[in-house]
Amino acid sequence: MTTQTFIDDNNSLVQYLPKWDLDRHPSAFMGTRHKAVSAGQTVSLTFHGTGIQVITTGESVERAGVPQTTYTIDGNFVQKVTQHLKAEGETDFNVTVFEKQDLPAGDHELVITNNNGTSPSTFWLDYF
Repeated sequence: MTTQTFIDDNNSLVQYLPKWDLDRHPSAFMGTRHKAVSAGQTVSLTFHGTGIQVITTGESVERAGVPQTTYTIDGNFVQKVTQHLKAEGETDFNVTVFEKQDLPAGDHELVITNNNGTSPSTFWLDYF
């Protein structure tokens, strides 16, 4: 039987280097989200399981640009993602930007690197 666990962006298991900005928003999961605006900012999470999803916030291109992020698991490159946001309008919450399943059961480390796709470039992390 598969058990799904949610990990909030503000959980102590989530490590930000250098510091990301914390934002409190009532529509975010558990009321918080973190943002990266500079190239090279990373976030890491050690988790136990066979898969992981990264849930973010989607904003308009005029507010957030076109953020690019790189995903590694256990030190191995998995995927580079260019987050295509909408031209204008309201913010979308609960947007899955990355998913990896079929990992061997056990402990894994996910590292997300903000590549700073455009200016402005804001990558929002909400939860896993």
